Amino acid sequence: LSTHEIVVCTADLLKNDLHTGNVLLKDISLIVFDECHHCKGRTPYSFIMTEYLKRKFREEEIQLPQIVGLTASPGAGDSRKPDLNKTVDHLIQMSALLDAEAGYITVKENITELHQYTTKTNFKRVPIPGRTDGDDFQALLIKYVSKLDIVIQQVTGKSAKQEVTDQGYINFLSILLQESKLRPEGAENERNIRAIIEHLQHYTKILHYYFDYECEDSLLAMRNKLRSPAPDRATQVEKELQTLFTSFCQEAFQVGKTSNPKLEKLKMLLRENFGTKTTNKRAIIFVTEVENAVRMQEWIQKQPELNGCIQPGVVTGHSRDTSNGMTQEVQNAIIADFRSGKFNLLVATSVLEEGIDVPACNLIIRYQHVTNEISLVQSKGRARAVDSECYAIIGKGTPKELQELQNEEKNHLVNDVIEHHLPPQSQWNLALQKFQVSTLETVEREERLEMEQKKQHRIEDVQLLCGSCSTLVCYGQDLSLEGVYYLVNCDKVKGKFNCKEYKKPYIRPTIQIQNSIHCSECDQKWGLEMCRVTKGLTYRHLCLGCDKFIFVIKGERHTFKKWKQATFQIPHKSI
Repeated sequence: LSTHEIVVCTADLLKNDLHTGNVLLKDISLIVFDECHHCKGRTPYSFIMTEYLKRKFREEEIQLPQIVGLTASPGAGDSRKPDLNKTVDHLIQMSALLDAEAGYITVKENITELHQYTTKTNFKRVPIPGRTDGDDFQALLIKYVSKLDIVIQQVTGKSAKQEVTDQGYINFLSILLQESKLRPEGAENERNIRAIIEHLQHYTKILHYYFDYECEDSLLAMRNKLRSPAPDRATQVEKELQTLFTSFCQEAFQVGKTSNPKLEKLKMLLRENFGTKTTNKRAIIFVTEVENAVRMQEWIQKQPELNGCIQPGVVTGHSRDTSNGMTQEVQNAIIADFRSGKFNLLVATSVLEEGIDVPACNLIIRYQHVTNEISLVQSKGRARAVDSECYAIIGKGTPKELQELQNEEKNHLVNDVIEHHLPPQSQWNLALQKFQVSTLETVEREERLEMEQKKQHRIEDVQLLCGSCSTLVCYGQDLSLEGVYYLVNCDKVKGKFNCKEYKKPYIRPTIQIQNSIHCSECDQKWGLEMCRVTKGLTYRHLCLGCDKFIFVIKGERHTFKKWKQATFQIPHKSI
């Protein structure tokens, strides 16, 4: 800032510099937030504006920057259904966080010019029925799930209220797995119960994957996910589960399968738009998960009708839990190939909806990709080419179909509220100030509670056990926080883990990540091996995932999804 009048940076970078004091708000005259609909919850945008509001209300005569927020889709709030009053409240709250005393300003004077760079095309909903009745693969899956479901009912005394085909059944298994980590029943019994639950989770994920993709793809997607303890380390139950899964795979490749109507519709749309090799069209298919993007690319490459006319690439976000996560450098390289024509179709997760410069597309397809009303607008914004088309392929009669319809209604409601239902200017500033004061009080209360939470336990009283087999991994005082990484020195856990090659290595002069780390006893993934180079010396550390462990504190068991939820303070250390 001392040498440049304008600085373009990520919100995270500004947040961190404000936190450390390297940058002061009084030194900035203007902040422009692109995609300002992210100014909510605990996002970096919210942190920056909370610091702004603290100074506005807690300090006198301080110079503050002007704030400008830009968005094509402010959203209608967290209400599942369109709701006028909740939408009004949401828009006031967003304006309050951005200190937008001028309110919402929409493009009117230059609307003709704006239309040159945007599309009026709306998504055409294409509801597709599921597979036909009598599908042998689905029946086989349900048979195997039912076998294990009976076993888990016997050992835990609990049964699901939902059918195994419902999303609620997956949620039930997740809760059951967490509960099993908090219930000490002897190391081997605990390990066996968790192994059964994990296998049930994999079978049900295969089933849900099969609803949208092909049998072989769903098996491949999950086969590598299963833990594979060494034969001399596996319990008898784990061996039986592996045998059962092998038997299932053998049967699965032999039973009759029906075609997937959603994929057939997708193939038809692609043929219509890429019917010749000479077309210069560009397309994006949005899917929900990283693994789905990879499988979709492979499915397209296997279709004879699409060979030669479609060259698909994949773009996903960063992911610590999968080898398919992408660095920014890889993303940029693939998008450059998309721009040059090496790829004419991208299969992407929501990471491509905003924030990344993508060439104008002729075709956008949301394949079972239903999230919220903001995502609907953002993904449509990629269809900027002349005569572009947008389609949403969704299961007919499913909750996703209803949700997509509600998202469309919520977007219409947002536009109506901005034009006709916001408070008049005479009441606007009062409404903003009321919410700003309330927000500050809530944030400061949460900060106090977070500080108190970190003081509940001493780190010296903490033990970390493997989340699958309950093997002692290390002690709390072995942990350190380096930047955003929670680490333990390899020497502290020597002989307790194995390394596996990380398919998407991250290599830089000062940091290298080439291996994932797994429990040597049960093969549970713990995190990644990180090598840091400092002053010519290399230090090996393990970067741990918090949800992979059981924390024993003074004899009581705890689990935390994220490190920031831990009830003890982990010291900051420099490697």
